[in-house]
Amino acid sequence: MLIHLIRSPLGYFLYDAKVNKVESISKSLHDYLSQLEDYSNLPDSCPDTEEINSLQESGLLSPCTISGIKHPLTEHLPDFLDRSLSHLILQVTQNCNFRCSYCPYTDNSGIQRLHSTQRMTIDSARQALDFLHKHSIDAPTITVGFYGGEPMLEWALIKQVVYEAEKMFEGKELRFNMTSNGSLLTNEVLDFLTDHNFTLSISLDGPKEVNDKNRKFHNNNQSTFSCVQEKVNLIKNDYPEFLLRLTFTMVMDPANDYSAISALPDILDARNVPFLASIVNDLDAKEKHSYEECFISPYQYAYFLRYLSQIKRYIPAPIEIIANIFEQETFKVNASFQPSPLPDITTPGGPCAPGYKKFFVNVEGNIYACEKVPESESMKIGDIYSGFNMEKVNTLLNIGCLTKDKCIRCWAFRLCGSCMLYACNGEELSSQKRSDFCSEIKAQAHQLIRSYILRKDLNHHNIVMEEAVNG
Repeated sequence: MLIHLIRSPLGYFLYDAKVNKVESISKSLHDYLSQLEDYSNLPDSCPDTEEINSLQESGLLSPCTISGIKHPLTEHLPDFLDRSLSHLILQVTQNCNFRCSYCPYTDNSGIQRLHSTQRMTIDSARQALDFLHKHSIDAPTITVGFYGGEPMLEWALIKQVVYEAEKMFEGKELRFNMTSNGSLLTNEVLDFLTDHNFTLSISLDGPKEVNDKNRKFHNNNQSTFSCVQEKVNLIKNDYPEFLLRLTFTMVMDPANDYSAISALPDILDARNVPFLASIVNDLDAKEKHSYEECFISPYQYAYFLRYLSQIKRYIPAPIEIIANIFEQETFKVNASFQPSPLPDITTPGGPCAPGYKKFFVNVEGNIYACEKVPESESMKIGDIYSGFNMEKVNTLLNIGCLTKDKCIRCWAFRLCGSCMLYACNGEELSSQKRSDFCSEIKAQAHQLIRSYILRKDLNHHNIVMEEAVNG
């Protein structure tokens, strides 16, 4: 059996991966099951036999056997990659005018690349566009993204790519996006972005005293915050309509005061612009970031207020920089707990389908599943000259096979968030590295179940309140 026990202020619960359900149970049964080392053979007689029988009649607490790991898209992905590609991300340069302390390209354990002066040529960019064109016959919408380093260091190349893409994909809806530190924005650039259906993501990590700790210029000691704030003001004053296409991305350093970090929307006077915040990722970093109390307590309180706002007629949802984190968790909770039988041959949660939503082409023309993976041989899934290497695509799609024996016996099988990144050990895939993250992944799955329980209770409260009001 793939079951997990949960105790919360709302009671005692059991999660059964076979049917993907969370069920309320008695304290007595919780305590009894907690003492068992193996759930596979429950005794015929125990103090909670009647409750166990009732759960078994509803499909829970029954034997569960996974005989193999195979992603359901394994047979269909080749056809999709041949005809339905829709989102290309171009690494136009590996250079950057910033040196952010947490950036994996500034310093890392050796798995990621470092900043360099390598840039994409127009010939490589054309080849990438042509590759997308040939393999997007069935895609009604095309998106081309620009990534770095700092992509605007190659502004002339970006403009040329846009012009050629607009000719190549005439008749389809064409979108462009760019992730930038914002320091090189000018009127000329903003005129172009406005005229050519761009969305823009600008990186800022907090007010000046917070942002400038980690985000620094490469060649001078000027404030990166002051520079980017000036560019944001340019957008607000001269291109107010472009605010609808702007987002801010924030990497929160948990050593900083969360209350100071969360003041950024007010400081920028941009509370209606989405802030996509995340806590700094220590994966493959040489030094791990510390979590200070000045971050933990106010962050948890902000999250508590966000939960509280879900109770209708109580308090309005606060406009918070963590709103997107909360919404992502809401989406994940809603998607994760749809009751369904577990097939005998399937895949653990976590791995994406390489190329299915997007694919990344680096300056050399190599293809990777996304822009977040190391540009190493183990993550490479082809190139724009010879196409996808389907053997490597399938290996990454079915990354769970690396740790099959552990995965098929794990209660968190369906809730696993371990993607290919967790198995990348540079030029090769590592089952040991993937296994090393299991405890962390299980803790995240446990928290996801607790979140589901709380949200379900809040929804029930809202229904009761609504019925009381409506008589």
